[in-house]
Amino acid sequence: MSNSKKKGVRLGTRMRGALNDAYDRRGHHSSSLYLVYSVKASRDVVLKGDLEYLHYLHAESDPQVKDITYTEKKLHADLLGVEMAALIDAEVTLRAGGTEWREIKPREAIEQGEENRAHRQILVQQIAARKMGVTHRIITEDTLTKDLTRIENARQIISWIAQARSWPLHEESQYALERLRRKKEMELRQFAECATVDFGKLRASLCVSALMKLAIYGKVGSNLDASPMSARSRFWAAGKVGMQDG
Repeated sequence: MSNSKKKGVRLGTRMRGALNDAYDRRGHHSSSLYLVYSVKASRDVVLKGDLEYLHYLHAESDPQVKDITYTEKKLHADLLGVEMAALIDAEVTLRAGGTEWREIKPREAIEQGEENRAHRQILVQQIAARKMGVTHRIITEDTLTKDLTRIENARQIISWIAQARSWPLHEESQYALERLRRKKEMELRQFAECATVDFGKLRASLCVSALMKLAIYGKVGSNLDASPMSARSRFWAAGKVGMQDG
């Protein structure tokens, strides 16, 4: 192959490009920007603030979320005879079927009354959602801070999965499902020890990543919503009722 042949754009270059675009769109605002890996979108995404980052952790760890797009979507609707536009923050495909358009807003912005810009944006979103037959949902910090244990665990879970993003994990997922079918319920350390004996340390880490991915898609059960993640975190075959404490 000729050295002059154009190579694909490297991951680091794409990431820098995504951040630069986000900085340009942010303009003079001082909100934080987060470059993160989305398991549910299978790509790196840029989030434009702390509340959006909390929503990301909440959505990625929600077994009911099958797929999600964090790219802002522009909507148009007629409001009192005037054509108006608004953006939604995320489009979610649910595991049970159906689509949600999500507006991520601080509670204070929602409570300011009918004359504020946020209220007009939400009206446009709701009209467009009804027209398209999708569900419109407003999410504030009240929803996102109810399950802080789940949110904190999500940081670690996504980190595990992101390290294995270049591997398909099909065989490792089948291994995890079979182990749990046979053992019914296992602690994380027990699962990792079994995988190490069967495959060695390197592939055992991929098996753990696969297990985490199965958990956030609801294909295996866990106590990660109720207890901080540790070597004693428990996982069980789907359909089995596991203990939620400890």
